[in-house]
Amino acid sequence: MSTKPTMLALRVAELIRSAHTAITSRIRRTHPSIGPRSRAKFHRGTRFWPVEHDGFDEDTLPALEMAGALVFVYLDPDSSELNVSVHLETVDRRLLGRKKLGEAVVPLHVTVQGNTVFRA
Repeated sequence: MSTKPTMLALRVAELIRSAHTAITSRIRRTHPSIGPRSRAKFHRGTRFWPVEHDGFDEDTLPALEMAGALVFVYLDPDSSELNVSVHLETVDRRLLGRKKLGEAVVPLHVTVQGNTVFRA
């Protein structure tokens, strides 16, 4: 029995390498690569925008802003439900990931009490 790799084994190894390259390059395109310095800068730059006056006004809801993403957390005036609203229109372009229907999107992972409720 020969221990030399056969042409078939070499071809299979080549296909596995090609598939691995395609998968890992796709992963890199799917999720943006933010280095530790940029991540730290985004975290340090996070701002809280409090409400400036009494009353419910959609233009003055309390929000957190990080890297251009705005997260509003407020009580609904009618139902008193806790609302969380994420706005990504002004997000830093470095957070843009994969394309969906030709548009770049921001990979987003939302948890409640440690349980994933949304991931895209």
